[in-house]
Amino acid sequence: MTTKLQTIRPDAIPALTGLRFIAALLVLISHAMPKIVPVPDPTTNGYVFFHSFAGIGMPLFFVLSGFVIQYNYASQIRDQGLPGVYNFLVTRFARLYPLFFVCVAFDLTIKWSYQQLPAQTMSALPYYLTLTHSWFYTLLDGHSLVFLFGWMPQVSWSISTEWFFYLAFPFICLGLLQLKSLQSKIILLILVALAGAALVITVGTHTIQLNTIAVAHFGEAANYIGPTKSESLLNWFLGYSPYPRIFEFMLGCVIADIHLSMSRNAPSSFEQNLGMYALLFALAATLCVHSITYLPLFQHVNWFPLLKLMQHSMGYGIPLAAVIFCCARYSNVITRTLSAKYMVLCGEVSYSIYMLHMLIIGAFRWEAATATSWQIGIANSLRMIVVIAATIGLSLITYTLIEMPAKKWLTRRLTYRPKTVATAPVHS
Repeated sequence: MTTKLQTIRPDAIPALTGLRFIAALLVLISHAMPKIVPVPDPTTNGYVFFHSFAGIGMPLFFVLSGFVIQYNYASQIRDQGLPGVYNFLVTRFARLYPLFFVCVAFDLTIKWSYQQLPAQTMSALPYYLTLTHSWFYTLLDGHSLVFLFGWMPQVSWSISTEWFFYLAFPFICLGLLQLKSLQSKIILLILVALAGAALVITVGTHTIQLNTIAVAHFGEAANYIGPTKSESLLNWFLGYSPYPRIFEFMLGCVIADIHLSMSRNAPSSFEQNLGMYALLFALAATLCVHSITYLPLFQHVNWFPLLKLMQHSMGYGIPLAAVIFCCARYSNVITRTLSAKYMVLCGEVSYSIYMLHMLIIGAFRWEAATATSWQIGIANSLRMIVVIAATIGLSLITYTLIEMPAKKWLTRRLTYRPKTVATAPVHS
């Protein structure tokens, strides 16, 4: 007779899988707008509102990632210790790396074929191959690491940032395991939100001083105030590095732990109704933050620059955490829509959607005309629908042929399986 330590995974939450698709779709729309639906004046409030959807999509990815990771793997790490941590990292590596590697290899092959391969490729490649290219600020030929390669590798900064989160997660998880009461978890939630906001506000209020140091050390390419802003040190730190973003991930972890504590008791009908209103309020708050953060309408307000910095941390994190919690705990028309079969399927392939969408946008961008009339606007809108459909279609293929087979193969070969211990049979 043999015994083996097993950890029972909690039930899947389909609405959160559907929410992953929403996050990927928001990023896709945001990146496609200037290339597929160009307009004469891209600074109008209506256009900016949609063009900046990635401002919602990326925080949603990070908070949702924290929730899903804590929800699915906390018990494994608690029960299995170091083997559980190792198997967690293997599982996440097997989920992320194969498609990431294919996308980077595809981009470099295309560049090499057209003789456009950057001279600094060999210097940057080790960062990409180790998924650490968003961890460090390094300028190569005047370009930050996250902007060095083509469209698909450029969006992979978030994959590098996620990998940092995964390495930090065992420590976050062990800390959460020390909290037994719901009250202590709520207090931690508040502290995480305040710490994330404080970091970004501190950087924002010392922008000039920090930028001066950056330019003195790295040169004019690191200048946050000027034409090279996208390549600047402060833009990297606030927008792409994992250091402010980890608070969004931690927020998701704490929310998941709170959900697990409350899941022992099913919500009453009164709480279900309250949850519906809370979800609507959280969605409205998210759109309100989005409007205030991005729309030119609010740029004349004195505190606008500081508020805009909050997009990199708790500005979206708090309302999105509320959205995720409500979608996980309550059943209503919104969560049932997110749990629909095709929404869940699109959520399953959301990683491919995210990694491949710029490739599809690039393929469809050439004939897009500036919308100087409503007829052109209709044509460009139809083109946008085709781009979304083509991205989902290609993602279904890569998910089936690359993501899942590679994940199963790597997991089967790398997962640690402890030897079973034989026990003497019990005789009556």
